[in-house]
Amino acid sequence: METATAMSRPSDTTIDIKQKELNITSDYNPEKPMNLQEQPKSQCSSIHGCMKTSVKSHLPFIDILLNYEWRNWLVSDMVAGLSVGIIHIPQGMGFSILASLPPVYGLYSSFFPVLAYFFLGTSRHISFGTMAVISLLIATVVDRESERLGLDEDFSGTNTTDPLSSYTKPDAVATKVGIACAVSLLVGITQTLLGIFKLGVVASFMSMSFVGGFLMGAGFHIAMSQLPFLLGLQIKKVDATGKIPVVFIEILRHLPEVQPAEVITSLVCITFLTTIKEVINVRYRKYLCMPVPAEMIVVTIGIFVSYIAKLEDNFDIAVIGTIPQGIPMPEMPYLSNAHTYIVDAVIIAITSFIISVSMAKQLAKRHNYEIDVNQEFVAYGISHTIGSFLHCFAGAQAPPRTIVHDATGGKTQLASLFSCGLVLLACTVMAPLFQLLPKCVVASVVLVALFPLFRGFSDLKFFWSVNRYDFAVWLITWAAVVFVDVTSGLITGIGLSLLTVIMQSKLTQGYLLSSTDKSTTPDLTPPSAFNKSLEHVPGIRVFHFPNILYFANIENFKKQLFKVTANPQKMPKLTVKVVPKNLVTENSNLQREHPQSDVNMDNAKENYHSSQANVDNIPSTPYIEIMWGNEGTAQKLAIDQKETVCSLGINDDMKSDHCIVQSAGADSDINCIVIDCSAMAYIDTAGICLLKQLKSDYEEVGIKFVLASCNKGLLTKLQLAGIKPGYSKVIAVYPTIHDAVVSNGVMENSDLVVSSKL
Repeated sequence: METATAMSRPSDTTIDIKQKELNITSDYNPEKPMNLQEQPKSQCSSIHGCMKTSVKSHLPFIDILLNYEWRNWLVSDMVAGLSVGIIHIPQGMGFSILASLPPVYGLYSSFFPVLAYFFLGTSRHISFGTMAVISLLIATVVDRESERLGLDEDFSGTNTTDPLSSYTKPDAVATKVGIACAVSLLVGITQTLLGIFKLGVVASFMSMSFVGGFLMGAGFHIAMSQLPFLLGLQIKKVDATGKIPVVFIEILRHLPEVQPAEVITSLVCITFLTTIKEVINVRYRKYLCMPVPAEMIVVTIGIFVSYIAKLEDNFDIAVIGTIPQGIPMPEMPYLSNAHTYIVDAVIIAITSFIISVSMAKQLAKRHNYEIDVNQEFVAYGISHTIGSFLHCFAGAQAPPRTIVHDATGGKTQLASLFSCGLVLLACTVMAPLFQLLPKCVVASVVLVALFPLFRGFSDLKFFWSVNRYDFAVWLITWAAVVFVDVTSGLITGIGLSLLTVIMQSKLTQGYLLSSTDKSTTPDLTPPSAFNKSLEHVPGIRVFHFPNILYFANIENFKKQLFKVTANPQKMPKLTVKVVPKNLVTENSNLQREHPQSDVNMDNAKENYHSSQANVDNIPSTPYIEIMWGNEGTAQKLAIDQKETVCSLGINDDMKSDHCIVQSAGADSDINCIVIDCSAMAYIDTAGICLLKQLKSDYEEVGIKFVLASCNKGLLTKLQLAGIKPGYSKVIAVYPTIHDAVVSNGVMENSDLVVSSKL
């Protein structure tokens, strides 16, 4: 079978346009990269301006005060601050107990770090302070180190889930607080260093599915730790792997010892808190000037009833007990064995940052302003560092407080000053009042604060329908946290998140772009189920790979490319035939009757004078025949064909007397493969080596291999590897797919005729 196709070719004279000339012609002035000396000058026009900018960026409260609308915002911030402060007090005490510390240290942690964040934070709406998940992680370290040092057994003679049971000896209290403060110090140093080195981008590596599964699992740990207080039980402390199932079994064993009075009190408190927070504050929001402070109402009523009814004496209901009054003097954290929990501190630092900055981003987007992620890292770090010397443990933003701050109309972090004032009042004046507060009331406040976390189960349906990888990450992370422990679950979740990124990049599906019309300058589009009439550009295949190209997915890239284009490894290599011209011109059917021989390029001249008999006895392969000479239909070859002729050493006299036949492989209708690099944001050394190898492989079978639509970063790496824009000898690189198609495509009105012999 023989078909003729019109083929385009570039102009006879190769035009080499240099990049500088192209920039001048198109009036393009690329930005030159600045050196280290020029960067500070560009950012600061003067020393005064530079210092002013630096101070404002590191102390955001200055900019807030300079632009503060006192008449419009002050009342809103005061109401929001007092509302948040009311929640700070019970949550601080509850989360301190959760961290295996006396309740008063939760009040300290709700004051000093919050005050420091006012000066350093860039978010206007988050409520920084104690947080349940971080308190749980702190408790993991405190309990482990306490057991290793023998604090519980030596100082109290007991080992129960009640963290207050070991506070009968001052030395035990001081050591446990010292451990918690040491962890907080390491957390602060870690966060500060990560912020200074601009590593706030670490938050982007934590997927939503991982964070959701981890927080949900941590919520189960918190709820299980509060269950003994809600039931009035004292059970054996469990610090081993698989804590939740063991604690649950212990609770079932001690069910006969449940205190009815504490169960009733807990149910009443939980019902009241849920009704106020989930019904009244939600359904009647538009009728309320501010959310009803359910936590403070419950705490106030609990203290009042405990005092009037003498709950501890008459009903054996456990109360908070002695709370020191006033602010303690600064002390150095307990750093004797800090090397044993450095890893824990790093995990807590990253977890605290992720929990806080994710909420800060959401609120910043809602209220149309931006936060500085790296400055947030520094703000959290310095707040924790300062707090560690003032008997504070690490924390983060807590969703219940942050939501109240936003719902009550808080405008800036000035609201935190009002909340700090209320907490300070509780530490100095009202501290004795909290001694009568029942523990089950505090546990109820903590449990209800977890309800927003438990709503995360609704995300599973979304993950299942959208991305099964995210579903697996969420479920496995949650299971690891619940059935193993928090630290193992955190590490498992991070590992799975990274693994899914690699797997999804490894399994990326490439596809051919197609033409929506038959013009010579087509619009290229991906295949669509709604448009089945798309056609490929004649002679050209444009391959789009929507991902980065690196060591993990180069085999998949090559597999996809070979699948939709052609596999050069399964095609005969390019050969050149030289036969007397009269065999072609005298009889047009001679080729079919007398097959011509295939010879390698290096031996073409030696076989030039082969006899016709020898030619007839050599089997032929499918080839593309290019007729040319004085009497031929074509007078010249394209640039790559000229190079082929020159490599044979055939002079002009020989051209006029002979016919050159070039084979391009069996059943191949592809002249050129264009790689669309528009979505290829990154390429590593393995990817560059693959492109070079593909160029060589396709060239051996007569198919061009070019690149198009490379971004600036990709071009830089290609240039460093010796691949430059234009007609490079390594790989041709074109600015757009259109340029690549036009330069290598098949167009009408060409004087070069190609006959395909099959």
